[in-house]
Amino acid sequence: MITLFFIQMLASAGYVSFRSMQVINITNNQWWMILPTSLCIALCEVYVIHMIATSDLDKVWLVLSTGTGGAIGCFVAMWVSRIFKKESSSSG
Repeated sequence: MITLFFIQMLASAGYVSFRSMQVINITNNQWWMILPTSLCIALCEVYVIHMIATSDLDKVWLVLSTGTGGAIGCFVAMWVSRIFKKESSSSG
């Protein structure tokens, strides 16, 4: 059970992180990163949906793992955004 919880959490974190990175790609006109990021989003999204549909975890654990993973994904996206801002300010 604990393994499924962490796998679901990581998949959700990846999904949120990639979605946020896609926004960064769009706002910075990084055309070459849009397709790979979209494929990563699709991979995480399909995996999260599959995990929820086939999981034997209670709904409470699914909500906790997905929500915690989403929060971790937001923190990762904020960290990546900070790195992009530092790179763009030092190169300009």
